[in-house]
Amino acid sequence: MHQTVELQERGDLISIYHQGVLIATHRKAESKHQVIIDMEHYWGLSNKHDATKKTAPLPEVEVRSLDVYASLAEGGVLVG
Repeated sequence: MHQTVELQERGDLISIYHQGVLIATHRKAESKHQVIIDMEHYWGLSNKHDATKKTAPLPEVEVRSLDVYASLAEGGVLVG
């Protein structure tokens, strides 16, 4: 942990290198706010960081245009 890595984008893949050695490859997300997890990347980690354990689902959030926040910053009112 807390190590520097290099990312390379090729087509629909992101490759991650540490000290020149390929350590992981992910396909790029197809849309904004998409989470892509490859459980194989967690093999060998201690139980403290075991990503295979059940976790609470991510909360649903409203996706808004940044214009809404710009309006609020200028003294606008959030409606709805």
